[in-house]
Amino acid sequence: MLFSSKYYKAVPQRLQLYLQQEPEVNYSFYCLLQRLPEDEKKQALLSNYLQKEVNAALGHPLPTFILMLDFYWVMTVIPCFATSILWYMNYLFVENYIINPHFNILLWVVMSGGVYFYTREVIQALSLMHCGYFRSWLTHPTNYIEVVCITILFVWPCLMLTETISRESSGLKKEAFRCLSPLASGFLFLLLFTFFKRIFIIFAVFVRGFTVAFYKLLGYILILGFIVSAFALMFSALLIGTKECDPFCDYGESWFMVYTMMFGNFPTNAIFGTDADPYDDWANETYRIITYLL
Repeated sequence: MLFSSKYYKAVPQRLQLYLQQEPEVNYSFYCLLQRLPEDEKKQALLSNYLQKEVNAALGHPLPTFILMLDFYWVMTVIPCFATSILWYMNYLFVENYIINPHFNILLWVVMSGGVYFYTREVIQALSLMHCGYFRSWLTHPTNYIEVVCITILFVWPCLMLTETISRESSGLKKEAFRCLSPLASGFLFLLLFTFFKRIFIIFAVFVRGFTVAFYKLLGYILILGFIVSAFALMFSALLIGTKECDPFCDYGESWFMVYTMMFGNFPTNAIFGTDADPYDDWANETYRIITYLL
């Protein structure tokens, strides 16, 4: 077989010769194409013959219908989810607020979108499994984004329909729901990026550039996190039990305070004390100043 692993070293030359014969492009051909190494796969997709065949296939009504159906569901789910979240937040935190009577309808629309994306993802995974190339589904980051979005489209409506988080819930549960809901809403917008990435090359270039830049900055971000965490612990240990403890008494608040200090927000009373003589206990004050300057 042409695409067997023992031919990989000679794939570029054999691939060009094979495509020059203009073979029939069908389901089996695409399955075999998936098994090529990444570089040779890109080379094949850039060939004039295969591009013409792929464009002809995409021009059929069914692929176009599925592509546009993705867009319609994305543009339906995001506004419905955002609106339902805002209504439910008002219900949780605004006294005497009466929730809109169409609230449940929006939640069922959101869950219907989740069913659609779940079905599409399962069909895609089963198709790749039938080709014997299920690993490509596991290694593609876009699939994980869609899995997280599908989870959001099921979990949040279920929480609101069953009132798992209600006005009578503890403050911790309500605050957790308040903090996680904006993240979930923002994450759903990644569905728009994945859609436009498939049809506009400028989006694909942007996403690729963002991914490369993120990986290059990842080391810097980790180092920054380690430094902020270390100094947050130092300030908490230094100021606990003093008049200037706030906001360093709690490690979490101390961490965010140290992060804001990187932008020049220095609490001078915590450095010099609130009502202490600068010359009193000069060694301790000098240590504080050196610590903050570091």
